[in-house]
Amino acid sequence: MNGSARWVALTGVCGLLLGAGAFWLMQTGKPDFSAAGGPRARGLICSARSSASIGGPIRFTDHLNVARSEQDLKGKPNLLFFGFTSCPDVCPLTLQYIDKVLADEKIPAESLNIMMVTLDPERDSPAELARYVGSNGFPKGLIGARIDPEKLDEVVKSFAGTYRKTPLPDSRLEYTIDHTALIYLLDHEWRFKTFFTPSDQPQDVARCLRASLQEAGGKT
Repeated sequence: MNGSARWVALTGVCGLLLGAGAFWLMQTGKPDFSAAGGPRARGLICSARSSASIGGPIRFTDHLNVARSEQDLKGKPNLLFFGFTSCPDVCPLTLQYIDKVLADEKIPAESLNIMMVTLDPERDSPAELARYVGSNGFPKGLIGARIDPEKLDEVVKSFAGTYRKTPLPDSRLEYTIDHTALIYLLDHEWRFKTFFTPSDQPQDVARCLRASLQEAGGKT
């Protein structure tokens, strides 16, 4: 599949996966992002998507098998994505999108914490996450995070996300995971600021990132 076709496929899949998260956000009193002339159309994604009710504490083991929490991530803006290493298209393409935005907009990856939290802790050990985050085309310094299965639901819900295991009886993988595919931006104090999707314009994403870097005292 060529690059343009893969992005068309990703857009179609994300249309299904984003529904739960976007609906939840609108239920909190946020505007309709898709409305003509609305905040999304005007490029005001840095403020129109903010909500104090999204996000919360997170304890995880990283891909180096080190126990960490959100306290270790303070000091820099944070980009967080929920995915899993055997995800066929949405996860790798979203991480490639982040890498491309940073490269095109000349924002150093090391000025941010960029993290993928696995939704498949059964299969995604720290070693498997380490192999995955080192893949070509992913952001430099990407953190792979594994949350204890007993706590995963709570964390995903705190970010207005959803996920479910779907059996694949004819596949050696046995199952896949359908999930909300949003890229969350949290500031240097781990406060939720906004979210992105691969359909957002890179310059809009970059504007939000630069604003967060300025708040944190960083420079680009």
